[in-house]
Amino acid sequence: MGQLVARLSFLTGLLPLLLLGGPSLASAAPPARPSAHALLVASHRPGPGQAPLRFAGQDASRVAALLVELGGYPADQVRQLTDPTAAELLAALRAQGEALARHRAADEPAELLFYYSGHARARSLTLGEEELPLARLRQEVASLQADFTLIVLDACQSGAISGVKGAQPAADFSSSSVAELAASGLAVMASSTGSELSQESATLAGSFFTHHLLAGLRGAADQDRDGQVSLHEA
Repeated sequence: MGQLVARLSFLTGLLPLLLLGGPSLASAAPPARPSAHALLVASHRPGPGQAPLRFAGQDASRVAALLVELGGYPADQVRQLTDPTAAELLAALRAQGEALARHRAADEPAELLFYYSGHARARSLTLGEEELPLARLRQEVASLQADFTLIVLDACQSGAISGVKGAQPAADFSSSSVAELAASGLAVMASSTGSELSQESATLAGSFFTHHLLAGLRGAADQDRDGQVSLHEA
């Protein structure tokens, strides 16, 4: 498919225009090509009552490879973080903020993709014995000076069967918690709803959600066959 519509299409000016009620596509001037940054976080370490994850790091690496191969992301602007503490994750977000601020100072558009594969509870990411509240994550992400941010969360804390990402049923993560992340210029994709589980697969050596998301971004989700994969199609 060549470059997947200038960095996966949903990270161009197209989606913000549709989401935020901007000018019509017919009258809008082509947006400047934004500088694309990505922070990909994988956390295998369990919290209380959870089992270690096996494939979070492999999923993050596959996302990174796709962003560089088809999304046009500069390799040096795709950062992977494995098994961070809460403090290390927050420090990485602030480092991204510094990079984005430099673009803003130069009047250059810039975008950020934040991907997390790991454990989560109802209102927080689980980072081993620590938890990072979704409210804190929202605060940190909202403070970054990106023109558009996409958050992809491959996490669930419902269920106790083998391979499920989390072990103790609680309030739904993707519906209640992700709703609190809503902000202008920010979109969220989550792996589960209140009736779904986020599972790893030994056969895929990864999670079902990330496996199918990447397949979609490589072209399987191009429903209208226009050579573009939008966020809606994905």
